[in-house]
Amino acid sequence: MRIDLASARAALQVAVRAPSIHNTQPWRWRLDRDGLALLADRTRQLAVADPDGHSLLISCGAALHLTELGLRAAGWQTETTCLPDPADPDTLAVLRPVGRGEPSDELRDQVQAALRRR
Repeated sequence: MRIDLASARAALQVAVRAPSIHNTQPWRWRLDRDGLALLADRTRQLAVADPDGHSLLISCGAALHLTELGLRAAGWQTETTCLPDPADPDTLAVLRPVGRGEPSDELRDQVQAALRRR
């Protein structure tokens, strides 16, 4: 079972609404046969305001949460593994598809609220 490109794009349209430090959106995504991986984008880390990368990680966590909502709204059930590769600290999480399901009205409402965020 693989997440299709259309579902990934729909989920990432929700993810980009995540709050991030100074709206830097310090994340990247990789879609492959295993799922959708969240990667830290260190080129967007603010060296003066966030020298240790703490705010970058908080920002990425918000994006991860909204991506999970977006995938669930697209009908995907996922399993999330955080920090899946100790040798690669910039791969923060992988969302793997584990099934399909009908999203609830509450979930759809949460996604719509995220999409209205400015």
